[in-house]
Order: sequence, then structure tokens, then C-alpha cells
Amino acid sequence: MLSSNSSPDSFLYRKLPTRLTIYIKLFILSVYLSLLGGGALVYKLEASNLNLDRTAGIEIFNVHISYSFVLILFSAFLLLSKRLNRFKIFLYLASLVTFFLYLFPEIPNHRYLILFTLPLVISTLFKNRSINNVKQSYIILSIVYFYAFLAKLNYSYINSDISCAAIFLKNILSLNLFTPNNSLINIKWLNYLSIYSSIILEFLFCFFILLKRTRKAVIIAAMIFHFCLAEDLIKYFINFSAIMYFLLFSSLGKLSLIKLTQTFSNISKIAKLVILIIIICPILSHLSLAFADQNNLYNSFKFLSLSRHLLWVSFSFVIFSHVIFSKLSSYESDSKVSTGYILLFVLLIVNGISPYLGLKTRTSFSMYSNLIITDESSNHLFISKSLDILGILKNRAYILDVTGPCISQFIKGAEYPIFELSRIMYKCPDADIKFDYKGVKYSSDQIEGMTLLSESSNSFLRSFLIFSPTDNNAEQCIW
Repeated sequence: MLSSNSSPDSFLYRKLPTRLTIYIKLFILSVYLSLLGGGALVYKLEASNLNLDRTAGIEIFNVHISYSFVLILFSAFLLLSKRLNRFKIFLYLASLVTFFLYLFPEIPNHRYLILFTLPLVISTLFKNRSINNVKQSYIILSIVYFYAFLAKLNYSYINSDISCAAIFLKNILSLNLFTPNNSLINIKWLNYLSIYSSIILEFLFCFFILLKRTRKAVIIAAMIFHFCLAEDLIKYFINFSAIMYFLLFSSLGKLSLIKLTQTFSNISKIAKLVILIIIICPILSHLSLAFADQNNLYNSFKFLSLSRHLLWVSFSFVIFSHVIFSKLSSYESDSKVSTGYILLFVLLIVNGISPYLGLKTRTSFSMYSNLIITDESSNHLFISKSLDILGILKNRAYILDVTGPCISQFIKGAEYPIFELSRIMYKCPDADIKFDYKGVKYSSDQIEGMTLLSESSNSFLRSFLIFSPTDNNAEQCIW
């Protein structure tokens, strides 16, 4: 007869070791922060400000909000649980993957990055060791930083009038208590500093994080970089910065986790109560926003912004302080990379290079880079055009008007691939899209328009590919 320790179920239900529990909770906390906010959960406020019934006919939106909130509650439950086991974690990860796959392809870069991070977490759970994927973590970071750097090498990004870097700097300064009357917003050299520093830093990060001698310095610099980005409370870059902090922390190795585990083992009951309040407050703020009437909507949103930012600052401070005083683990970074991880890196590389191949132009780690690329031209400094291997980018149309649901998906007067129009039509069949294709005007509610759109799509590709505007008149900062 099998003993309780040797039973098949013991692996799933056995309590995780303390150090492994801390590592897993760090991942859950980074996901929790990434779920706290974003478009869906503040959509009510945006729709109210625009006086639009933007949710009409969009069933997926209601599912998005409901599922997001369930995952937020699930994350908080696991963070506050004293006893974690693999069954709870695997159930959580399965719920997370199901949610992201349901939303495909409209998941932003931070959720893509979470999906690419899952193999590291799962492998750690199976091997029953905390942080055994140091090399895998910093290789993922190197790939992400390289493609972010590459995409920013374009004429629009270095133009301070339209650069996303300059726009985000203005967002940060406009909400900064230390810049009264927004006195720094229009200083030109600050805009150029934000533009070129982001390009240079991401270039340095992608190479020097691979070198053991410079890795800790890169991790510290990258954490400062992502903390500054997260101060843009309008775009809510905390969602991306949080998962980057987890990967950066994982790249340092076991010694940093040992220090973190010792810290949490010695905290007082009062400190535990403070942690509980900080974790719970964002959930209360979401409930407040969900049930707020028109008069209290803005105050509820302020409560949400403040509570989630307090959690982010606390999280980032704890991680950063432990990284500062930790050393690199010598043996872990020399571990071999399995075939499965090589496949993961290949997928990361394909995702990053996809705009230049014509596979997709969004969710490709070219985030907020102002990159515009077609089969004929691009605004890139060195890459003149996309290879367009699927032939999607060559068929483009101008948006004349959009009525009904999904109007926020398009910029009127902008040019999009016909494929993207068809993708939106299948997602929101009640929307009426009027567009100009090769000098002929069509509408999605007419037979000619519906035929053109249906012939320009593929049900399988619609589930994975997503495209941004393809003309220089549609400069915008999108993921």
C-alpha cells in the first residue's frame, strides 16, 4: 500500500516549500498587477466621458470584464493563502491561459509576455526548485528588448511632435506633483531625452544582460527604467512593468530569492496586515467603480488608480531593494537550455520579427514605437518595407465611417489592411464599416462589401493576427 507521501496525488496537493511559494507568489502578484486596470475595467468611465453606448452588441466585452475580475479575485486568494499547492497553481495558470486564448488576437504585449513566461513557472513547479530558469529568463528579456529597440528606429519615433516617448513623458509630467502648472511639458530637450534614452537603454539592455559581469547593473538600470515608465498613470504601464520586474528578478538567481524569503519569514503581524490591506484595496476599488453612478464615477476611478499604484510601488520597492543587495548565483546561469526552451525562444523571435515578415503589426514587441510598415514602404530607418509573406499588407482600404459597436477599433480616415477590417466584421457583425478600396466605396452591410471582406480573411489567421494602421497620417501610440 502506498503511503500518503508516495501517493500520486501528493505531488499535486503537497504544500510547496517556502522559497518556492515566495517565487510563485511573485509571479502571481505581477499578473495581479497586470490585470488591475487596462481598457476593459475602466471602459465604463471612458464610455461615460464620450457619451457613447460603446458596449452595445459586444458580448465579448462583458465576458472580458467578468473573467478579468474572476482572475483578479483568484490572484488575490492565492496571494493571501498560507498554503499553496500545485493543484491550485495549475488551475490558476489554466484559467489565465483560457482567458488569454479567448481574447486572441487582441491581447497586448504584457499578456503575450505572461504567456511566454508560463513555461518557466511550470518547469519550476515540476522540478520542485525555486528559480532554476535564470538563463531562460534573461534570454527572454534580451529578445524582448532587442525587438523593442529595433522597432523604435523609425522617423516617427525620433520626431518629438508625434513620438510615443514624448507623449508618454507628457503624461507622466502632467500627473507629477513636483512639476506645478505642467512647467516641464513643453521643454524640447526633455522630449528628445526620453526618445533617445529609451532607444539607447533598450539597445544596451538586450546585449549586456547576456553577460554575467554586467547583468546585475543591467537588471538595476532596467528596473529603474520600467519604474519610470509605470509613472504614466494614463496608459497604465504598470501592467507591462510588473511582469518585466518578475523576469528581471528571476535573472538574478537564487541568492536574491533567499534574501526575500528571509525577509518575509521575519515580518511582524502588523506588516502582514498592511500587506493584506494593500492587496485587497484594488479589489474594493473595482467594485466601487462597477457600481458607481454617474456622479461618483470619477472618484471611484481615482480610488482605483491610487490603490493599484500603491500596490505597484510597494511591489517594486521590495523587489528592487532585494536586487540591490543580492549577488548573482554562480552555478545557475551556466545551466543548459532544453529543446523546449529553444522552441520557446524561436517563437519569441518569430513574434518579434513578424511586422517585417508581414505576419502582423501589433502585439509583436514593437510596442508604442510609432512603426508603420507595408509591402511597399515603411518609416523605419533601415528596413524599407515588409516582406509581406502572407500577402495581407498589399490589400488596404481607407476607413470612411464606422457605426455601431467596435467603433473604437478604427481611426476614421486611416488606412488598414482589408484583413483587419474583415477580422473586426466577424468579431462585431452588427458594426457597419464604410471603406474605400481602390477608389470604390463599400459598406459591410452591402453584399459587395461583405463579399470583399469575407474573401479577404481566413478563420484560422483571424484568431492570431492583428494589424495597426498602415499610413503615415494615422500616427498613434498603440500596442
